[in-house]
This record gives sequence, C-alpha cells and structure tokens, in this order.
Amino acid sequence: MLGAKCPCCGCVSRRVHSHYVRHLDDAPLRQVQVSIELHVRKFYCDKLSCERSIFVERVAGLAASYARRTIQPDEMLRLIAFANGGECGSRVAAEMRMPINPQTLIRLIRRQGAGAIVCGPVVGIDDWSFAKRKRYGAMIVDLVAHRVVDVLPDRLATTVSKWMKARPGIEMVSRDRGDNFIAGVTEGAPNATQVADRWHLHHNLDEMLKRLVEHHLADLNKLIQAQWHEQTTTAVLRPPQLDAQFYKRETTGEREIRERDERYRQRHATVHDLAGHGKIISEIAQHTGLDRKTVRKILSQPEYSGVPERGSSQSPIDPYRDYIAARLAQGCTNAMQLFKEVAAQGFAGGYVTVWRKVRRIALQSQQHICGLTTAKPSRSSINQPSVFEIIRWLVGKEQALTADQTALLEAWLEVVPAMKLGRDAALRFTEILTKRQPEQLDAWIAEAMASPIKTLRQFAKGIQADHDAVLAALQLPFSNAQLEGQVNRLKVIKRQMYGRANFDLLKIRVMTKV
Repeated sequence: MLGAKCPCCGCVSRRVHSHYVRHLDDAPLRQVQVSIELHVRKFYCDKLSCERSIFVERVAGLAASYARRTIQPDEMLRLIAFANGGECGSRVAAEMRMPINPQTLIRLIRRQGAGAIVCGPVVGIDDWSFAKRKRYGAMIVDLVAHRVVDVLPDRLATTVSKWMKARPGIEMVSRDRGDNFIAGVTEGAPNATQVADRWHLHHNLDEMLKRLVEHHLADLNKLIQAQWHEQTTTAVLRPPQLDAQFYKRETTGEREIRERDERYRQRHATVHDLAGHGKIISEIAQHTGLDRKTVRKILSQPEYSGVPERGSSQSPIDPYRDYIAARLAQGCTNAMQLFKEVAAQGFAGGYVTVWRKVRRIALQSQQHICGLTTAKPSRSSINQPSVFEIIRWLVGKEQALTADQTALLEAWLEVVPAMKLGRDAALRFTEILTKRQPEQLDAWIAEAMASPIKTLRQFAKGIQADHDAVLAALQLPFSNAQLEGQVNRLKVIKRQMYGRANFDLLKIRVMTKV
C-alpha cells in the first residue's frame, strides 16, 4: 500500500486513520457542469516530535488544500474576476457553467493581491481622480517595461517623496508640471533627471493663449458685429444676377433635384463617350445597366437637356408656373408680391407653396429672389467662435481655416498687435516642442520675458523655473503618453465597479495584467 507524506515533518506514513470524500468542481465539459467525487485517506504521523498526529493525503496538481474547486476552474474564475469584476464576472461564469457568487470572485482577486513589482530606473507619474475636482490619487508607471508599478491613494508631495525614497534606483522621472509632483520628486529622488511632459507643455501654452484671448475678446466681437452689419446691409443691396443658393441653404427637395441632375448628366456623358469609342447600343446597355430604349433615347440627344419632369404629382401652383416665370423674367423677384398676384388670379394655396415654386424657378434661371434675401441675417447665422476655436485658429493648421475665418483672424491681429505678438511667440514655442530644438529654448525664454504681454511673461517665467525638466523633454524620448493610457484603463476599471470598490481592490486590478 502506498503511503503519504506528512505536510509538516515530511515523514512517509502508511498507517491509515480513516477515509472521507471530497467534492471538487471541475472545468465544464461541453457546456456541462462537472463535479469530481474524490475519495481520500487520513494517515497517522508516526514521528513523535511532529506537531500533527493525523494528516490528510495531498492531491498535488489537482486541487489545493481545503479547496472546493480544481486548479483549472480556479484559474479560469480568477481571470474572469480580474477582467469583469464581481457582478459581471458572476454572470459570465454562470454562462460558462461555473456558477459562483460575486463576492467569491472579489475574494479571489484580493487573495492574489497586487504582488511585488520591481521598479525600473525610468518611471512616469501622473494623477487620477477618485472624484473630479475633489479627490485625486497618483499612478506610477515603468516607462521601459510599460506596466503599472504602483497606485498611490493621493498626490501629495509627502506621499510621492516617501515612495521615491524607498526606491533609490530611480534615475529618471517623467511628470507633469504640477507643484506636488515637482516637490515630491525633487525631495524623494534629488539625483533623478526630471522630464516635463510635452503634452502638458502644449496644454500650458493653450492656457496662456486662453487668458490672452479672453483679454482681447471684446475686440474680436466688435469685428464680428461689424461683419454682421455689413452682411445685413449687403443682403438688401445684392445684385439680382447673384446665385440665390449663396444666400439660402438648399432644401431637401432641391438637393434631391440637384443630385438627380448630376446623375443624369453623368449618365448622358458616359453613354455618348462609349458610343464615341465604337460601342454599339447593346454593349452600352450592358456596361451601364440601362435599358436599350433608354440608351437609344440618350443617343438621340446630342446635348444634355436636363432632368425629365416627373408628371406623377401635380401641385396647385403648377398652372401658374408660366406666369411666375414671366414675372421673374420681367424683374419681379419678390416672392410675397408674386403670391399676392397669383392669389388674385384664383390660387388657393399658401405663401410657402409660392415661395418654393419661385425659389425653384429662380435657382434654375440663376436669378435672385428678393423675398428670400432681403430679410436680415440673424446673429445666430454669424458663427461666434468659442475661445477654444480661436486658439485653434491661432496655433492650428492654417489649411483648416475657411476664407472668412482667415480674413477675420488677420483683421483681429492687425487691430490688436498684442495678439499678433502672442501668436508668433506661441507658434515659435510649438515649433521648438514639435521639432525638438533644445538649443532654441533659452533664446525663446529671453524674448518672451522681454515681451510687453503680461500673460506671455508669466508663462515664460514658469518655463524658466522648470528649465531643466523642459530641456530634458526636448532631448529625451520619454513622456507621460503611457500614463494617459494607463489612467484611462484605471477609469474603465473604476467605473466598471460602479464606485463600490475600495482603493485596495482597485489597486490590485489596475496593477494586474489580464
């Protein structure tokens, strides 16, 4: 008879004390729940000095001591717990024929713990919010290994400093330009090279421009009001030969007509082009998908004659179409006047029906409609740009601006010289960051410090105070880009737990890769 080894002293015993049955849940087989009935023995330990006189034989490789599941489903449930949490994980496990309580899944997560992670010499630190604008924590990531090293319960300088002091091997720290992180890293790792995050430098530049724009926003509003007044005046005085589509957005019906006209025009050109290359009617019909009668009809028309009229629907205004067209040709382009005239002739419809017919005829004949264009444009039609949009105008791509936006921006910069100086300085700083020109940084700071613009001087003063970290950002490849992705992952996990998880559970899930 085979014996068993005592788990305490290691002595092999063959004296059986008794038997009992263990029930173990195993991994499902073909969507069928499997349970193992395992008969195990208890043995006497014959070593007198051993603290255990009776022990149970172990089933290594199958299940752990006191476990009610085998190793395989235990690992599967642990992965489900880390990926989905308690409530959602419980539903997923039930679908996989491994029913389990949500709290049991949470215990599996806590039992594994975050584990000890060795921190590399290059790390990045950034904050994350328990509750926005109320309570914040901090996350530290190994920028070389691309993994979360630790999650801190707050972002205080003392907490960061204590963490850094416990890891003297840190040589480089990427961070944003918050005072807490600067003080904590400086105190906790005085010999480490600090790298300012480049995205935050761009963000700080946008904040400087925001203050500058807000200071001179009234001048821009005056220009917009002047433009609105000009549009109001010219709307009444526009010459009748201008296209009415310029003044009024086309309706859905007009767009359908225009698109159908484009299709018919393209079809006409395609058929004649194929015929010009020697194709016969049957080949053209096969190539275009048209009926041979349609192809023959198109070939009989050397010039495109427009979209065929659809006679299935009649409008009450149709009998007056010729009269309206004649009056438009005479120069009467006022839709209300034409409505009164056709109403006197017996038209029983409304003004809108006449308006649409007048508009359609005028668009077809490229005439101006007084009744559609003499109304004052509302102020809402003049796009009032937000401060964020104005910043994009100042430092964004010029190709993205419309002609009106470009003209408005140029007029504003001409009226407000301070905005032009601020924009030039911002573009130069952006170029230094984008093209990595560390040799140009000191010259830019000197020029900005001598600027008459207060907000620009304040920004340059902040760059000067953090000079070494900003210079390192231009020279080294490291940044907080990884941190942003990891913080987003933390947010997903935090929201997945519906705000009911403790910090320790959140930390374990964030630091464990699934």
